[in-house]
Amino acid sequence: MKSRYSIPLCTLALVLVIHASTGTAAVSWQIMDTGYVTNDLYAVWGIADDDILSAGEDGIILYCNDGTSWGEYDSGTIQHLYAIWGDISGIVIAAGEAGRIVSLEGPVFSPMQSPTSAFDIYGLWGASDSEVFGVGQNGYALFFDGTSWETLSSPMGFNLTGVWGSDAENVFAVGEAGTILHYDGYMWEEVAGVPTISDLNAIWGSSASDIYAVGEAGTILHYDGSTWESMAGPTVLDLTCLWGSADDDIFAAGELNTLIHYDGDTWETIGIPLAVLTDIHAIWGSSSGRLYLAGDTGITLLYERDDHIQPEVIATDPEQGETGVPTSTQIRFLLPETMDRETINTSTLTLTSGAAAVPGEVTYSGRVATFTPDDNLDYATQYTATVSTGARDLSGNALRQAFSVTFTTEATPGEDDDSGGGCFLQSARHGRDDHQRSRVNPEAARYPSTS
Repeated sequence: MKSRYSIPLCTLALVLVIHASTGTAAVSWQIMDTGYVTNDLYAVWGIADDDILSAGEDGIILYCNDGTSWGEYDSGTIQHLYAIWGDISGIVIAAGEAGRIVSLEGPVFSPMQSPTSAFDIYGLWGASDSEVFGVGQNGYALFFDGTSWETLSSPMGFNLTGVWGSDAENVFAVGEAGTILHYDGYMWEEVAGVPTISDLNAIWGSSASDIYAVGEAGTILHYDGSTWESMAGPTVLDLTCLWGSADDDIFAAGELNTLIHYDGDTWETIGIPLAVLTDIHAIWGSSSGRLYLAGDTGITLLYERDDHIQPEVIATDPEQGETGVPTSTQIRFLLPETMDRETINTSTLTLTSGAAAVPGEVTYSGRVATFTPDDNLDYATQYTATVSTGARDLSGNALRQAFSVTFTTEATPGEDDDSGGGCFLQSARHGRDDHQRSRVNPEAARYPSTS
C-alpha cells in the first residue's frame, strides 16, 4: 500500500485550507488552528465552509463549523479511519481499519454493524443516504442501503483505494496495479483497457462522461464516457487525492507538498510554502472557493484566491415530487455558501401554480432562502418554486443554473391522498422529527457542546 495508509512512528496532523478558483488571482496564505492535534488525517468531507469533517489516525474525527478552527468529536474508536462521507440528509459515515464503521448520531459518533472485521475500508461514496458504497483491502466492497451494510462480490484481489459515481448505477472504484472496477447497479466488473499498471489512489468526476483518476508517480487518467486515457501531468510524485468543482477546476494532491490544478486544458503545479515536506492524503472543496487538504505535519494553512465558483442549490424543503405538503408550508432552499442578500428577493425566488404567480415574502438567513406565501396554499394543488440565476454569492457569481422544485399540497381534510396526511418524515438516524432541520439545516445540533 501507499504511505497514505501506513502509519509512521512519528506523525503530525495537517489540514490545509485553500481558497481556490480558476483564473489568475492574488494569493495569500494563513495558518488555520487545529489546536493540539498531532494525528495524521486521511479523509476530509463537507457541505459548506461551516460544516466540514476530517478523519484519521487513532479514530480521530475533527469538525470545523466556523470556517476558521477545528474541534474534535468522540468517534468511539481508536482504530484508524481512512474515509468519511455524508450528504445533506444529515448522515455522516466514517470507516477504516479492520472494517470499523461509525456514523454521526446528533453530536456524537456511534458504531455501525460492519459486515467485515478482516479488511480495512479505504474509500466511501454515496449517491444518497440509502445508496452508499465502500471499498478497501484485497478488493473488498460493501454497500449500505440506509438500514444495514452488506458485502458485495468483487472480481479483484487488489486493494481498492477510491470510489466515485455519477449515480448508484454508474460507480467506479480504483486501486492497485491500475485496477478500475465498474458497478452497474447489479455487480462489480473489471474495466478492460486501462492505460496504466501504476497504483491508482483516487477518483472524481464532474459527470458520467468526465471522470478522473490519479495515482502513483503522478499518473493521471481521464474517462470520456467510453475510454480511459492517460493525461500529461506536471509531477512524478505520487498523487493520493482528488477533488473538483467543475470540469475546468480540478485539484489533485499527494506526497511531499504536491498540489496540482487542472483548468480544462492543462495541469499545473501550485506551490505550497511549507518549511517541511509532508504528504497530503485527502482533499475537499467548497462552493466559496476554499479547498481543504488533510495530511501530515501539524500545520494548517489557508490559501486565498478570487472565488469564481458558481454556487448550486444543495437541498430544498419540500423536496422534489413531495406530496401531502401542508398548505401552511414555507418553501426553503439551502445554498452551499453565504449569498448576496440583495439578490435573494421576490424576483429571483418565485412560487407558481400553473401559470399563476403566488404572492409572498422572501427572506434569507444562514444560507437558507425562504419563500413564505401571503396566504395558505390551496389543497391538492401542484406548485413549483424556482430560484433563478439572478441569485449571486458575495463574490458576484451567479447560481450555476436556475433550480426548481415541484410539490403537491395535502388533500382536502377528510380525503385521502395516500401521503400519510402530509406529516413530515422523521430523520430517525439523528433522532429528529423536524423535517426542515434535517434537510435544509443539517448542521443544527450536529456539533459537540463547547460549554
